[in-house]
Amino acid sequence: MKSSDDSLVFPSGRSVARARQDAKRLAKKEGIPLNEALDRVAFENTRLLGYGGWAQLLELLRAGECPNAFPVPVDRAPKGAELDIFSMASLAPRQYPWDHWERIAIERGVSEEMASLGRAVMREHYQHSWDRFGDEVSMHDAHAPRRMIDQALVNPEACRARWTWLLATDGDRVDTDAPWAPPARET
Repeated sequence: MKSSDDSLVFPSGRSVARARQDAKRLAKKEGIPLNEALDRVAFENTRLLGYGGWAQLLELLRAGECPNAFPVPVDRAPKGAELDIFSMASLAPRQYPWDHWERIAIERGVSEEMASLGRAVMREHYQHSWDRFGDEVSMHDAHAPRRMIDQALVNPEACRARWTWLLATDGDRVDTDAPWAPPARET
């Protein structure tokens, strides 16, 4: 059955109809729920963080308000892992995924200081190719950006301590006197 959204196009140039087909194939191939596959496909076709997945991105597309994180048409960009490098290298200042995340975090109520710290952690994870913490702070994990916002809102002190530690140790690559330990709770 054809949806009225099928003619909409993601910033990547992929139509919603084709993206929906991609998600069905992904769900079948990886044995994951369709809603998770839809969220992953939406992220791959927008590169936008913290927008809440497929449903929210469709709302932005319908309203014509979906920011474009793709600087070149996907069909002209290199494929696979090179696509990320090519896309990132050609973005304008303050238009990187971590910059979008910072703006969204502030819109959702995260303090400017915490949003800036979260942006720095996300950027360093990408720039320094941290091999760990992807599910925690990576822009490539479809759920990490949302979790980062939730953590910053629910427990900002513990979140600040964790993100500061990640930056100070370059993703646990630098030896420190003390390994990571969450801050002690006051009684």
